[in-house]
Amino acid sequence: MDQGFIIFLLGVVIFICLIALFIVAHALFKGWVEEAKLHARDAAGRSLAIGFVNALLLTALSLGFWALGENSGAPVFAVVGLILMVALIIGMVFGLTAMVILVSERVLPEGRGWRQLAGGGSLLVLASLTPYIGWFGLFPYVIFRGLGGVIMTLAGAWRARRAARGKAGDG
Repeated sequence: MDQGFIIFLLGVVIFICLIALFIVAHALFKGWVEEAKLHARDAAGRSLAIGFVNALLLTALSLGFWALGENSGAPVFAVVGLILMVALIIGMVFGLTAMVILVSERVLPEGRGWRQLAGGGSLLVLASLTPYIGWFGLFPYVIFRGLGGVIMTLAGAWRARRAARGKAGDG
């Protein structure tokens, strides 16, 4: 009986930590997350496809570098694989935060601030915990769509910086 209670308590703590992560990520990186939300909202299909392809590519590269590092005896490859996986996880966290904001604005339009984010995040986490449909359908959809929005945001920032550098060189 004690193990069941401990697992329940652990689940509640993880749930609260996830909601806090969404709120803090939005507070600290509001510009990036809001722009990723706009990309995920306005180009849903494109964002989903970009997120899926990039998640697949980064996972394959990360595992490939990790295996190369393990089998060749050169740990630098394993470190490169770890860095790629960390970059993917960071992108997924930002993308998930963007999708929490999107869900919050659609489900709780009258809410404001952290309470709106907590409500939308709670709904998204609980919906993703639905057996089978939430695990294998909704959660990957939300992750890939949010990741695609983050990648589109990073690509737009890179293009803008490159265009500004080109204009500065012309003058």
